[in-house]
Amino acid sequence: MAGHDRIAWRDMDSFAVMCGVCRHQMTPREYGRAMESVTPCCPCCGARFNPGCALHHDIYFSD
Repeated sequence: MAGHDRIAWRDMDSFAVMCGVCRHQMTPREYGRAMESVTPCCPCCGARFNPGCALHHDIYFSD
């Protein structure tokens, strides 16, 4: 939809995700840890992540 190929984020130490509530920037590592919790949410403010994001996590974040 964005007009470019889907490429997994490979630099695990740079910012890749930002919380839509508090604007906290997360590295793929930090985001991955947050996604593994029972209730995926921002580690800074606790706002829940969009549940639909889990559906395409593997497209953008490599293991």
